Amino acid sequence: MADTIREKILDAVTTALGEITVANGYETTVEAVHRAGKTPVQVRVHPSIIVYDLGDTSRRTIRLTYHHVMRLGIVGCAHEHDDVTRNDELSKLMGDIRRKVAENETWSSNAIATIIDGSLPSEGESDQPRAMDRLGVSITYRTKEADPLTVGTL
Repeated sequence: MADTIREKILDAVTTALGEITVANGYETTVEAVHRAGKTPVQVRVHPSIIVYDLGDTSRRTIRLTYHHVMRLGIVGCAHEHDDVTRNDELSKLMGDIRRKVAENETWSSNAIATIIDGSLPSEGESDQPRAMDRLGVSITYRTKEADPLTVGTL
């Protein structure tokens, strides 16, 4: 069964984030990338990333196509260390995530543009043993159908 353009982009994001390693020139080696279904508390290997799908907005264009903007929440989770080490590790991880997202603007030629919206508000206690930060990402893509879950390409 063919994937939707939307699903291809989500797969490309997940794959790209999994390529964050010291061997590839980053400051961190990501141990795991999860697509939703997990909360930061359930993640047992660190550093890790969780990609949350926050939904789409759509609008029709003059050329009878639809532009969709997919919103993602990308959560970086760091090791359970002392505050200084943990926050330093988290800072490096979030920098690597920003760099990787910026390098992949079209996600294997499936998207038109990618915008890093910045940090999302964090929900949780400041005294949690894990360090977490959230990054908002908007990915614009185009389809022939109003429903972004419809299979097809342009």
